[in-house]
Amino acid sequence: MRKNCGKIKTALWLTLQFKADFDRLLNIKNPTADEIAQAEKIKQVIEKRIADFHEQFRRVSPEEAEQIMGREDFLGAQAIQETFGFAPEEILPIPFEKEELERAKELGQFLVLRIDRILDGQPLTMQAMKEMLRGKWGPISVTDGLGHPGWCAEKKFYKEDVPQFSWALVTREPIPNSLQSKRYLEQMDMATRYLKEEIFQNQPMPRRYQAAVQEFESQKKTIRRILRKWGDGWQKGAEMLESSAINKLTRQSPVEALYDFLVYYKHNNTRLLPDSHVWTRCSSDGYMVDMSGLKEDHLFVSAHRLETETYLGNVGTILSRR
Repeated sequence: MRKNCGKIKTALWLTLQFKADFDRLLNIKNPTADEIAQAEKIKQVIEKRIADFHEQFRRVSPEEAEQIMGREDFLGAQAIQETFGFAPEEILPIPFEKEELERAKELGQFLVLRIDRILDGQPLTMQAMKEMLRGKWGPISVTDGLGHPGWCAEKKFYKEDVPQFSWALVTREPIPNSLQSKRYLEQMDMATRYLKEEIFQNQPMPRRYQAAVQEFESQKKTIRRILRKWGDGWQKGAEMLESSAINKLTRQSPVEALYDFLVYYKHNNTRLLPDSHVWTRCSSDGYMVDMSGLKEDHLFVSAHRLETETYLGNVGTILSRR
């Protein structure tokens, strides 16, 4: 549950008022017994309020997070060691509160620590993951919608992009109904509703999410109109979708999707989404990139023009947020 800044401000102001009363009593040269007792009582109130503040702002430790999420859905340093053969040199503080993790567990999400570098400091790209796991895994296949292998070998998202170094909460399954032949834009609508109605149930969304949803709502008609144009409309539409704030906040990049699938599999011996694909937030040459889950030891990277996406009944939305 996100902090209510107004309540915190009021509580802090009251604490400072108690401190002012305590200081006034402390400066009395010859206090009476009643004044001493009053000062002691105020001191206890201040100490209790300070302890409450500490507890309110205390970060959840990795050990506590694992206890909340359960071993299978906590992908921290141990899971990284199991997947790539080394433990991360730095463990970031977990940015989520206890209540958020408890809600995430209820919704079938997992918590994953994403790293962006390997031990020698080289970037952890999709290409690097494939090379690192050569011999340990079956091949990680790359194919386009027509089955052409190697189509993304020279793409930036494959050769250069790395996961953002962060903790993330990720849904194990596509959000409800997103696999039912829904267009990319429709699935973005579904993601915003899922945020409001499920993730931040009975509480206001954080401001950055509110701003991102408002931006999307203001641009949605324009994007839809552009996508319906002949010529390069679908390319411009794909670029707008990639740059939208709500996409950046709620979807994986291709390299993050690959990372999550691999780490989850090695930690749990369970393949996520073996029979479906998920859209990413990345566009490539006017196409939106999607990923399959692990099927046997293969993972497929595809891309589709948005004008054809209505026929893709097995491409859904995984919600991922940092």
